[in-house]
Amino acid sequence: MAENPGVPRTRRERKRIESLRIDKEKIANRIQEFYTKDMQDRSADIDARLQRYAKFRMWTEGKSWPWQDATDAAIPDMMTASMRLQDTLHNAVLSQRPPIMAKALKKADRPKEEKVNQLIDFQFFEEQPGEQVVGALADDFVNEGLFTAYIPWVKETRAVREVKVHPPVPPEAMPIAYFGDILQGMFPKAELEPTGDGWDWKIHVDDETHKASFFTRDDDDIEVEVEHDALVYDGPCVIRKDVQDVLHPARCENLQIPGPSNPMGAAHVILRDFPTIDELRRLDEDGYYDLMTNEQAEKLGIMRMDTAYQQREEQKDIMQGQVEMKDVPREAESHKPLTRLMMFDSYDINGDGLDEDVIWWMILEDKILLKVKYLTQMFPSSPPRRPFAEAGLFPVPGRRLAIGLLSGHG
Repeated sequence: MAENPGVPRTRRERKRIESLRIDKEKIANRIQEFYTKDMQDRSADIDARLQRYAKFRMWTEGKSWPWQDATDAAIPDMMTASMRLQDTLHNAVLSQRPPIMAKALKKADRPKEEKVNQLIDFQFFEEQPGEQVVGALADDFVNEGLFTAYIPWVKETRAVREVKVHPPVPPEAMPIAYFGDILQGMFPKAELEPTGDGWDWKIHVDDETHKASFFTRDDDDIEVEVEHDALVYDGPCVIRKDVQDVLHPARCENLQIPGPSNPMGAAHVILRDFPTIDELRRLDEDGYYDLMTNEQAEKLGIMRMDTAYQQREEQKDIMQGQVEMKDVPREAESHKPLTRLMMFDSYDINGDGLDEDVIWWMILEDKILLKVKYLTQMFPSSPPRRPFAEAGLFPVPGRRLAIGLLSGHG
């Protein structure tokens, strides 16, 4: 719609980065090349990591070589030393809650310290399983020598059907009026819209539309079923990332943006995870992924999942005595996992000759670019920072991968 001259504009939609005319194929190839190189650089370390883990779990091969009747007993020295140190660290964190205390920089803000401490404690230990998160990070810290936590702000909703029972419709009342009173009591600020004869309704609340349906039960009571999106989680979330799912250049000391104040930072960081096709389609339907076309969304899952991850996990399954990975049945095609790469990158996205801090999302198997955002659009901070927490047990100068307890025993 053309704007009238002299009339002030009341709305302005943000333009997507796609409007900067990025070459999707070029970016997808860039992400894949970085991913492939990082995987090759660490392949030997990941293989050795699997062998150390097998020793830690005391998995034996069940053989009697190199000579007849040679012993194949499992020695628990690695597990004993690891568990003792993990227990010490876990208890040290939980002995004081919250383990991180707020400190006001200004005298006028000191009364707020206690409330901030309570908020931190609630967000980490109540809204999420904080004790289990601490245990998982301590395991990585001790056994791998390094833990990595990805800390985004997560807002998760799920479609639910809420059912409530009400008395039968009074003889003197019209069903549509009675149902309207029920919904008005449930949603006082909503705009109600009956459809048909009034047994089905649309409920408009804060730019959202819910559906309500009424039914009669055997005892003539009225049952109302409201379909709406329920808020599952809304807040910062500490997500532990496995060592092999965090990829970066070999010669860096941390995951933060490189620069004069951080010369050994990582030029790029790739987080790998394995969402189901259903999760990807939900995010696309909600508009979170704004670069994937409808045709691409329908064809998700045609390509097989990346085998590099599966092969190592199958080896672990075999040693643990579990059944190997199998393909998802055709009837559960929406449960099929794919490989999603989230890459923190420095790239000249606006053509000014200088790199900007951006984030790319891509499906590896289909090379579908899902989304692109500036770093500070997704994770506002001053100064700009990538949303990671990390620490090494025995750091190695010039390298991010540190020495763990199992490395010393292996």
